Amino acid sequence: MCLKIRRLLSVKDVARMLAVNRFRVYEWVRLGKIPFLRLVGGIRFDPEEIENWLRRHRGEELTPQPPLLGREGE
Repeated sequence: MCLKIRRLLSVKDVARMLAVNRFRVYEWVRLGKIPFLRLVGGIRFDPEEIENWLRRHRGEELTPQPPLLGREGE
């Protein structure tokens, strides 16, 4: 069995790649919305898994928006 060794991405790398802030990436990790590895040095991401995840979730809203409030009395 031949393992393919790749550089793992940090939270900062993924945030930059997805054009979101790092707190959003931590939120996705906490909610289990993004594939990640928890290592002794912190949270890391496999670039191939992130690419596959992006393909699967293309066009989806990943972070729920707060509900719209109707006018009072409705």
